[in-house]
Order: sequence, then structure tokens, then C-alpha cells
Amino acid sequence: MKRTRLQLPAVLVVLLATFYCQQESHAIGILAPTEQSLQPLRLTHQSITLEVSDQAAKTKISQTFHNDLDRQLEAHYLFPVPKGAKVTDFILYINGKPQHAEVLESDQARKIYEDIVARMQDPGLLEYIDSDLFRVRIFPVPPRGDQKVELEYVRVLQLENGAAEYSFPMTAPGSGVIASPTEMDFDFRIDSKIPIKTVYSPTHEIKFDQKGEHHMSGSALLSPEVMDRDLTLIYTVSTEDVGLVVLPYRPNADKDGYFSILISPRVEIETEKIQPKAVTFVIDTSGSMTSDQKIEQAKKSLIYCLNSLREVDSFNVIQFATTVNTMNESLI
Repeated sequence: MKRTRLQLPAVLVVLLATFYCQQESHAIGILAPTEQSLQPLRLTHQSITLEVSDQAAKTKISQTFHNDLDRQLEAHYLFPVPKGAKVTDFILYINGKPQHAEVLESDQARKIYEDIVARMQDPGLLEYIDSDLFRVRIFPVPPRGDQKVELEYVRVLQLENGAAEYSFPMTAPGSGVIASPTEMDFDFRIDSKIPIKTVYSPTHEIKFDQKGEHHMSGSALLSPEVMDRDLTLIYTVSTEDVGLVVLPYRPNADKDGYFSILISPRVEIETEKIQPKAVTFVIDTSGSMTSDQKIEQAKKSLIYCLNSLREVDSFNVIQFATTVNTMNESLI
């Protein structure tokens, strides 16, 4: 297999393909000093941006590490890349300025790397290991300073029964130790030619905003308490008026499992397809409603709902306290 080298202006990034781990690795990136007696550097900030376009998922990771020692260090940056993913960009920040890589032949790249190391410049050695793990050798990491890196990779999400699943690893390599900052930003955007029905995370709480049937965006602010598990995001697509997706799960083959059903109506529908509604509003007007502006809230809610009805809809209002009174004998 042909090996290539990546050169950075003033830094060098070398790309190798070798098998590294004997066990499956699930991890966020870590920056570990080459001196085995030292602990991995502290991860002070991390942000992840996910952009999905018709199952093509682009993940952008930005991480900042801090060297707490009074001397410079040589360290390895490790980041697992999902199987089937292709790394499209890697940025090593030198003196606060981003440096992008370009491809060089192996022999030329190694000579440049050795020359830069001899001059105590800022080379980074990036080893791409069996498409599963990035290992970057960075020197020097400044004393009492920060080292920022950015990584971008693309993979195609599999669509099964109208559902696509995305997962981002959250725990550190090897021992499973969590290497997390105080908090982590996660933002996503999904664009799909097929109407999007549902976006759901079984592992973390997310907020999302659907902008029409074909665009969905959202975010999550992850605290250390929820960084002990991989982040999973599931979205469903369907051309039907009501999308239905069944997600079965059976952890033990000899035991019954369980399932989740996601049922989602279309966000946009032709006006003529909307069925006329008959709505009866039941309002509590007893004495308990006079406290904490409850009756005012009920009135505002009723007015809002009435304004949402169409001319073809009908309604009635029932008021109850010690007695029950109906506004009209029949629907209006």
C-alpha cells in the first residue's frame, strides 16, 4: 500500500496506515505526553458540529488542551475515526494560527520532518492507523500553554427502515477513562430530500428546531455527568403523511428485548388535505383558578386556540365550577 506524507507550512503531518489497537476503541481525542510517567493533558474545551446532507455526515471537532507543567512537552494526539469514515481536514494550531496540510511523497516528507525537528520547530506527526485511529505527534506543546487541534471527517450513514443513526464516541481510549472538559458544545444540522419526521437521542437531551420538512437543526450542551456514554442521534425520514419507524433492541439473544416506535406526522401538508376539526374546550372557573393568575392563563390559552381554528372547523366551550354551563347547545 502506498504511503503518503502531509506537510504543514512550518509543521509536518505524516500519514501512515497501520493496525494499532487489538480491541475496539471508543474515545474522544486525548493528548498524551510521550513520557509514560505523565498523565494525558487536560482537555479544557471541546465542540462538535455535525452536518448531515442526505446521509452524508460531516463531523467537525475542535479541541483545546492545556499543559500544566513549566516545561514544553512532546505528546501524541489520539482520536478514533469511525470505520468507513474519511478524514477530510486536520488543523494544528501553531502560535494561535491554523496550519493546513498538503500531501507529499514519503521520502521527501520524512526528510523535511527530521530537518524541522533538528531546528526545534513545530512539527506534528500524524499517523492514520487502519482508518480507526489518528495518532498525531506534536512538538513542542508550550509550557503552561494551550494546544488546539481541529479534525474533520465524513461518513455515510446507513438508512434502515426509514431511520439513520449517528454516534459520536465520548470516552477516552484504552482504559475507558473519561477525558472531558467542564462542558462540551454539540450542534447539528440535517438536510434531506426526503421529508424529515423525527430527530431523537436515546442517550442525551437535545434541543432542535425544524425549519420545514427538509431541514432540521439543533444543539446540546453536554455536562460531565452525561459524558460517560457515546452520544447517539437518530433521525427518521418518510414521504408518507404519517411516518412510523420501529426500533427494536435485544441485548441478550436468549431473552426478550424491547422496542421504541416513533410516529410523526408531516410538518407541511396541503390545506385541502386537512380534515375539519370539532373542538370542545372545557374550562375550570372554580375558586382555585383565581390564584396565581390561573384564570388569565386559561383565557389566553383559549383565545390562542380559537385563533388557530379555520373557517371549516367548529367549536364549543364548557365552563364548570359548582355547576356546568355550555356556551351553546351545539357546535358553532
